[in-house]
Amino acid sequence: MNEFSTTAVSLIAFSKAIFFVYCAGTVYLLWRRAGAVAHMLLTTAAVVLFYAVFAWPLTTMWWGNSGDENLILAFLTQVLHGNMFRDFYHAWLPPYYPPLYFWITGSVARLFTANAVQAAKLGTVFALTLWFAAPLALWSLFNRSNMSKQTDETMRLPWFWFFAPFIFFLMIDFDAVITKPYEVLSALLVALFTGLLAQALSYERWTIAHFLFFGITGGILFMTFYFWLFIALVSLLAVAVFSKQRTRAVTRIISIGIIMVVVSSPYLVPLLMSYARYGIENWQGHFFVPGDLATIIPWGMSLRGLLAAAGLTSLVVTSGRSFFARGVLALFVASYVYQLAGITSLLLGMTPFVPSKPFPFLSSACLAVGIAYGACFLGERYAHRLSRAAQRSVAILVFLVLVSEMPFVTFLDNPKVLVQLQQNLDYTADAPLAGVIASFVPDYRERTWLVSDVPRVSSVLPLSYFISFNQHYSHHASQFSRRFDLVRRLSTAQTPAEFNAIIAEGEPPIDALALYRAHGSSEYLLFFWVDHYPNGGSELTISIPRHLLESSEWLNVYELEEWSVFIASG
Repeated sequence: MNEFSTTAVSLIAFSKAIFFVYCAGTVYLLWRRAGAVAHMLLTTAAVVLFYAVFAWPLTTMWWGNSGDENLILAFLTQVLHGNMFRDFYHAWLPPYYPPLYFWITGSVARLFTANAVQAAKLGTVFALTLWFAAPLALWSLFNRSNMSKQTDETMRLPWFWFFAPFIFFLMIDFDAVITKPYEVLSALLVALFTGLLAQALSYERWTIAHFLFFGITGGILFMTFYFWLFIALVSLLAVAVFSKQRTRAVTRIISIGIIMVVVSSPYLVPLLMSYARYGIENWQGHFFVPGDLATIIPWGMSLRGLLAAAGLTSLVVTSGRSFFARGVLALFVASYVYQLAGITSLLLGMTPFVPSKPFPFLSSACLAVGIAYGACFLGERYAHRLSRAAQRSVAILVFLVLVSEMPFVTFLDNPKVLVQLQQNLDYTADAPLAGVIASFVPDYRERTWLVSDVPRVSSVLPLSYFISFNQHYSHHASQFSRRFDLVRRLSTAQTPAEFNAIIAEGEPPIDALALYRAHGSSEYLLFFWVDHYPNGGSELTISIPRHLLESSEWLNVYELEEWSVFIASG
């Protein structure tokens, strides 16, 4: 039986208290027939407070500082130290991972902290605060730019802009939301963006405001998480091709794309220039596990499954009368088309590009939008047939059913989550190596490092690494294969002179080392995660004989227990 500390129990109790207050507040608002904005404010406050209560005391990411959390912490560490426009591992390269969330989060967080874990928490709070506000702002800006006011009447209902993010929140695991909030929230915004653009493509006349709204919004979403926009492009082109004014619709999409490129140029231009200079080797997209071929059927005999079925039904039924619903349905279908394209490429002997990536975030966002659209459409037409008392009762009953999927229940009542909470509370941050580097190598930022255990340092210090420890996280222009080959050759060197000659071949050459050596061992170890297609990746260790560092070319500035830090003497 797992034992819990009084701190863990107190956090759980406080979180449950928030849940009951939220339920009581929502029932009160429903009884008083309060508007959608009041429910947005209450739900936002409850969720943000819920997350802050159990997460703020923790000194680690929720599932630990491993996996994708390493990438997130490394990027935030760079921004926290003022390195906004460089890759999280390589100082000579620009960011390849969509940077906007990290730029904003890191820039704000550095006013309060230099700790990447705390910055990540602040970013999650920021995203949860925008969970309802961002979709509402999207609608408000669209409505202002839409001078013709040819809007789908259902979309004008404030309740639609509450229901869509609320239902989406129920359909996504909360740990995914708090780990990659930029990826999850942008999926919802792209689904809404696609629907609005599909609606606008049907208009006879566009003003410059239409082009600017979609171009600027699309550019912002692209820099937040560009993958969703590629799926959206496929769906929008399908909508355009099957529209009555095919040429006009395609021309508008191309024009929007040009504006998007201009808006995202601070990210795209340096990235494309790095590709032109160094070439492209995309191991991020090469990652594949057999589970990527799983067919995702979200509807089934569970509350989430029933919600998914309702969302799909709504999109199919209403797409005949609504261009908005048609666009969202096309995006949902495009998610499966994308997976099918990946399966086809596999059959043709090519490596599929993360074929399951649209699931569950983008596909669930489409279904959540479908539920919201269908509920508002039906409510607007048939709610008046019920008395006010009956309307209140139905609304309260529906809420009490749906709230069972809120994270107050599904997340916090999960035994694995409770165990993880206690483990996180017990976790003690281990950053002695980072402290040693900062103390003994004052110019550590200007050096190119080869480090045995990169995540141990990358979440604390903004080092520039010769090579990424994870092949799938390596910058597309870093040419991981060549760098990895050089590191392997280091392990086969016979003399210090040969070792140093291989070091000199690096671009840039390695001039600092932080190496791990097991107690009593005569070899330093370098730990890597390398591609192991078609089974994801696997761990690989490279050994470097200790005597290769015994030369005048290297100064041993620190030696204690298992770690040694060297800098080039030249």
